Amino acid sequence: STFSEALAQHPKVFNRLYVNMVKAGELGGVLEVVLNRLSEFQEKAQKIKGKVVAAMFYPVAVLIVAVVRAASRWASTSSFSEAASPLRRSLSAASSALASTLLSR
Repeated sequence: STFSEALAQHPKVFNRLYVNMVKAGELGGVLEVVLNRLSEFQEKAQKIKGKVVAAMFYPVAVLIVAVVRAASRWASTSSFSEAASPLRRSLSAASSALASTLLSR
């Protein structure tokens, strides 16, 4: 049993490309080099994923604030304004808190 075969038994963690590169490293006698390259690749991929998640946070937060504010304004101008008063207060408080939190960053 080889290291690449052991990795192949866990397809949810190690994809075919990863397993095949390890197998090539075993066959070529350069397993250490291949593992170093794979680890560098994984580290770079993780950094990029982190940057994408961080970059998406602000637009999503702005969208949420916009939707909450629009719902709050709609509730305050609707014909059932009196019945929607608790809703209006809740939406207004939520939008103010969210906006102040995001704008303070």
